[in-house]
Amino acid sequence: MHTHLERSTHNSGLGFDSHLTDPWNSIMFNWHVIGEDGFADEFKNVARDEIGRAKRIITKDSYDRALTFLEFIVREKRCPREFAGELNNALRASRAAYRIIEQNVVPVASDEEGRVLATAFEILRGGRFPGARAHLAEAAQQLKAGNSAASVRESISAVESVAKVLEPGATTLGPALTALERGGAIHGGIKSGFSALYGFTSDEQGIRHALLEKDEAAIDDADAIYMLGACAAFVTYLALKTEPSA
Repeated sequence: MHTHLERSTHNSGLGFDSHLTDPWNSIMFNWHVIGEDGFADEFKNVARDEIGRAKRIITKDSYDRALTFLEFIVREKRCPREFAGELNNALRASRAAYRIIEQNVVPVASDEEGRVLATAFEILRGGRFPGARAHLAEAAQQLKAGNSAASVRESISAVESVAKVLEPGATTLGPALTALERGGAIHGGIKSGFSALYGFTSDEQGIRHALLEKDEAAIDDADAIYMLGACAAFVTYLALKTEPSA
């Protein structure tokens, strides 16, 4: 990122401080106003100050805030196209358990899981399953925010969304999977395995149903990361099995 900001620095001469040119001027201005709740008229566009601001966020602030900052940048319409790829390379090199996938900072257990998630988002793009894509994106956001139970709920909802599109008469995932098995769309063993996972999310209080006696669902980040990867893989499988051209 430092390289991008330096390349965007322009020295106007006559003793004035160097300033950022677009797109980084606009990106850092938007972060100042939206990300930091700053006043627009207080943004001075002094290159050394903005480079210092970015460095401070990434090296001194909390991990969550740094990731929020980077996610904000990759979501900016004027963000350089190569930035997300460069950022992923840096995350991989530093062994960070996050990747940029579809403009989202997504927790991943490995590069392989990151590729599974990226494939799922790509397969679901522009097809019959926009709901599933939205659920996966929200699952990633909830996981990043530390809301493990909510993340698991969104992950399983992605599968439920695809199954209901394929079997419109089904009201829950269980009957939808049974109908898909009956129609030959999925193998019985795969159906049984995912039915068991679905049962886990239904049984664990606080995931798909309201908490009763517990203060919080007995779910942690490891569970949520696993469910995100498993559900992403399964919706990809369902989409490819039922739409070979996907």
